[in-house]
Amino acid sequence: MISGKRLEVGHGFVSMQFGIWPLTRSVKIYGGPAKLAPKSMYSLNLRAEDPELPCTDLLPITDFGVPRVDKDTERALKGLLNAAVDNGEAYTGCAGGTGRTGLMLALCLKAAGESDPIPLTRATYKTNAMENSKQEEYVSSFYIGPPMRKALNRRAAIRALQFWK
Repeated sequence: MISGKRLEVGHGFVSMQFGIWPLTRSVKIYGGPAKLAPKSMYSLNLRAEDPELPCTDLLPITDFGVPRVDKDTERALKGLLNAAVDNGEAYTGCAGGTGRTGLMLALCLKAAGESDPIPLTRATYKTNAMENSKQEEYVSSFYIGPPMRKALNRRAAIRALQFWK
């Protein structure tokens, strides 16, 4: 997995690969303030305090908090990752693009198979991503099973195959 910065979109991004070799696809998920989400990109708003922002999807999380319902998190995570696989990129954000955004980016890396996503998120996106131990514990304990990974890898392989046709 490769991650890095592109300051034109949010604060930066995490990058990961999905697929079945040799049919793989690299994707970028950008993070930052939800109000700065590009209109041309799938975007996930994490702000419970501002649900009316013009984003594609909403997972309301209170400031400094964690998601309340794991099924809602799984739905939002699948939507974000499916959009990234389909389009090569997606965006997620909260108020400042640090705590809740860092949590979601770490979950994306975990879904891609990263065994220790918190340090990687901090090393490549923002050093202060995830603002408290509650957010860190949520990422560590959130279960992402093989069916989600398999579905994402299949989807990416199909997209890669369509690209080569």
